[in-house]
Amino acid sequence: MMQESFFHYKSFEMACPRQISYIIFTKNRGERLDKTIFELSASMSSLDELIVVDSASTDSTTEVVMKHQDRVNLFLSEPDRSPQHALNKGILLAQGKYIIVVPDDDRVHASDGMVCVMLVTARDNRLAYSCD
Repeated sequence: MMQESFFHYKSFEMACPRQISYIIFTKNRGERLDKTIFELSASMSSLDELIVVDSASTDSTTEVVMKHQDRVNLFLSEPDRSPQHALNKGILLAQGKYIIVVPDDDRVHASDGMVCVMLVTARDNRLAYSCD
């Protein structure tokens, strides 16, 4: 007898409804987060997702994310043990075929993410590349 939570996908692409999952992890950096979300989401495709993992900030972080709720697909705010703990949560929540980690103070554009994806798919599908 199969468990109710069992899923069988015929391909990796079917299991990943999104192309790229951008994960921003943050704590008490609402002002910078506002700029990062705006810049990143401006060039994201409809196949991408934006996940914000907040380590229970006490500043304006929640308000900033709510301001961009039309751009943020998933927002999680709870205490974390470390930045790596927050990042791991974001990775577990991601639905993208590719994951791009974006620190809350980075100046990143989604088009940079597409360049990384093209590099990976054009080569040998290695798990990670650093795209500067």
